[in-house]
Amino acid sequence: METSLSYASRSLIRPEGRDMAALIETCRRNNARLGVTGALYFDGRQFFQVIEGDEAVVACLFDAIRRDPRHTDVQIVARGPISRRAFAGWSMKFVDGAAHPQVRPRFVYEEATKKAPPHVQENRLADLRAA
Repeated sequence: METSLSYASRSLIRPEGRDMAALIETCRRNNARLGVTGALYFDGRQFFQVIEGDEAVVACLFDAIRRDPRHTDVQIVARGPISRRAFAGWSMKFVDGAAHPQVRPRFVYEEATKKAPPHVQENRLADLRAA
């Protein structure tokens, strides 16, 4: 069964330099190998990531993500079965929050981790696709 998992976390890495570039490259390489798609939003302070794929693969990948020392306060925002992938064309689309300030309010950690109706998550995914 295909599933989608979204989470928010607080960054512990410097936004500039090789740390972020290495993270993006690793995500893309690993996701392509695992058949996982998704998007990663980063604004220098927080991450918001969507991962899509086989339920068991996504669960295993998220366990590794949760233990990653480059972030803290990892909170699942949404998780569930999907009939179609929102990011089928990307092993990991990267959205630079600094380059897209108009979408930042949806991804502020305190807002992203609040209980919200399904349309809020749909709007977040639409923002990531459009960015």
